[in-house]
Amino acid sequence: MPRVLGVAEARRERWEEADACFVDAIRLAELMGARPELARTHVDYAQMLVSRARSGDRARASEVLRSAAESVGALCPLGVRNQMEQLQRQLGC
Repeated sequence: MPRVLGVAEARRERWEEADACFVDAIRLAELMGARPELARTHVDYAQMLVSRARSGDRARASEVLRSAAESVGALCPLGVRNQMEQLQRQLGC
């Protein structure tokens, strides 16, 4: 649920709230061992950072995507993996 709230806050450009929701969602997915949800959360978080476009956000988005690839591995749903790869290309990773 925190991931969905993060997406909603990002769409409203409530960046601090969105950031906090994504951080909570990542922590929760890690605690639960919910790898597919963790992958979705990382991708949504990276997209929020790209949209927010503050200093350092692109670098942070790259870190988030690298973390997603490492922690999720082969269990990443295909659609999420495609989104991840598209964002990585956009960021030049």
